[in-house]
Amino acid sequence: MIKAPTPYLNETLPDTTRRDALRKNVNRIYLDSWCKQQFTFSAVENDSLNDYAYGNPYALGDAVFTARVLLGLDPDKVPLPENTEAEETEHSERILTLYPNPTSGMVCCSGINNNSLDDQLTYQIFDIYGKLVHSGKCLQDKGEYCFALSTSLSEGIYFVRVWTKSKGSITGKLIFKH
Repeated sequence: MIKAPTPYLNETLPDTTRRDALRKNVNRIYLDSWCKQQFTFSAVENDSLNDYAYGNPYALGDAVFTARVLLGLDPDKVPLPENTEAEETEHSERILTLYPNPTSGMVCCSGINNNSLDDQLTYQIFDIYGKLVHSGKCLQDKGEYCFALSTSLSEGIYFVRVWTKSKGSITGKLIFKH
């Protein structure tokens, strides 16, 4: 029996913003070329790196500077786009607050505006390595969304992603103690 390859740790961590996704893509290109001990890129990778390198660092984050280094561009000679304000995204304003934190059982969430009564909130819990360790549906009680943690979880830090079909996902950190 052939075992499926283990995904890169870089790919298993949840993305919370567009910046995270771009950073992971640039890091993947860098690590792949470093492992091959050559810094030549495929046409697709080269196009992606050029798009990032000449992008707005306020909107795209540190992926812009990493791409510039990988392409050997002089940062002082790459002009900033005319619009130097960060692009507002839905994710940048959405912060998931989990309480009580640290917790040992029931967890409630704030920062979720779910106006659709028929839209079920679900959650996923990831360990620090990005492995999904628990998931389920949130319970709604008096405007709060709550869920119970599995007692089989080890003490530590976890990432919690709550999402709806209509609003997308929002992520927060949680400390679990017995």
